[in-house]
Amino acid sequence: MMGSCMGKMGRTADPTAMGTFPTTTDKNVGPLTGATPDPIHGDMQSRFNVYRPKDLVAGGYCFPIVIWSNGHGDQPEPSPPECVLNSCGHYATVMQQFASHGFVVVVSLSSTTSLGDPPPSAVGLEWILKQADDPASPYYHHLDTTRIGAAGHSEGGAATSKLAADPHISAISSVSGPAANPLIHQPALLFVGGMEPAPAPPRLPIATSAMNVVNSIT
Repeated sequence: MMGSCMGKMGRTADPTAMGTFPTTTDKNVGPLTGATPDPIHGDMQSRFNVYRPKDLVAGGYCFPIVIWSNGHGDQPEPSPPECVLNSCGHYATVMQQFASHGFVVVVSLSSTTSLGDPPPSAVGLEWILKQADDPASPYYHHLDTTRIGAAGHSEGGAATSKLAADPHISAISSVSGPAANPLIHQPALLFVGGMEPAPAPPRLPIATSAMNVVNSIT
């Protein structure tokens, strides 16, 4: 696939620390999506937050994209009174970390991210691809549409595994939530913990022979 952004690749930094790009968040943007009733939003569908480098123009970079999917009943950041920190909104630090390293992160505000036809992650992917080629969009020609990752936690991990079938997705990561999908075709980093058996939990979507399994990380 070829992208429309003609700039340079973003600079790299230590992934264990915040990156070098100042960040901002475009809140409640994009199309309505998500199954209802929703644990947080009730009978209302929701839109997206986009976590990104604050200045998309300076430096002439083409910023890669991440499609993030929340866990069940969760949000990317607290939004009182429906979503209060310590019980909801657990991902803000992760989103800012991605953005500070030069990623544009598209996050559905749905809290049932594996549901819907199409599910929110697929809607978000289609929307951001259109934005990349829309002259009226702030993302116009600033996104590297040839490098799109997908990631999610819990139910969002299952949503990510489903989205992996899309040919635009070049890598995925699931935290405690992979789901079987024979169409996964890209590198996959799968974090699985708890009581699931080693070396290969039964829901892992790829063959054990194609995996490197690490039993613990310290």
